[in-house]
Amino acid sequence: MLRSPASAHGDKGILMGVLDELKQQAAMLKQDSGGATRLRNLQAMQPGLKEARRYLSELADTLNITKPAVYRSYYVDMAKRLEKLAQCEYMVRQKQRTIDNKDYLEEVAFRFRCVGTGNLNIEKTSAEGVKRLQEYLWTYNMRFECRELKSERDRLERRMFTIFSEVPAAATLVGDWNTGKIKLALKNIERPGEVLYQYDFVEINSELLDEFAKVLLDRPNRFREFGSHQQMMRSTPRRHGNA
Repeated sequence: MLRSPASAHGDKGILMGVLDELKQQAAMLKQDSGGATRLRNLQAMQPGLKEARRYLSELADTLNITKPAVYRSYYVDMAKRLEKLAQCEYMVRQKQRTIDNKDYLEEVAFRFRCVGTGNLNIEKTSAEGVKRLQEYLWTYNMRFECRELKSERDRLERRMFTIFSEVPAAATLVGDWNTGKIKLALKNIERPGEVLYQYDFVEINSELLDEFAKVLLDRPNRFREFGSHQQMMRSTPRRHGNA
């Protein structure tokens, strides 16, 4: 029995409908599998993040009582820098994610301020110089004021920046639930800017946190020796030239 073109077209429509349904099921399975993996990663990161929260909270409380004399200097423009800013006002903040009515730690941030007594004045005469300095100060969260200085004929000649002796600093641990890795960002601690480190969740422990505390107190430390990712970066040979 021969099928009519209309019947064949109808069968094709049914087949396509079944294929679309199967594709949708496959996509849902992939999504569910990915969601389960991310949840497992989030759960696996909890011991390390909780240990970091406990350790850093106790460290902040202790430093606020003992007030050790730790000073930082930050280059701002060529040879000019903010001098002898004292670390103070330590605190810990956290972020959580709620899944199925259960809270999971995602981020632990150890924050403090570096404060000095004298402000820094820098004069700029070109628009490009003004732009570069503004972007630098904004990037590193440095507070400043900018005054326009005009000539006797009321023409703009230059700008005077006053940079306040106050720099916020932080060490922030963030769990990546897609990879199961924990990233640590040190901002404005040893120098202006952000330095990133990455760890497997099992590598966040009291020994690593002790080495961070030494960095914070400006003591000799082995902080950069910790973590398989950092070790791999150090052991990977660099290519030079056009080889």
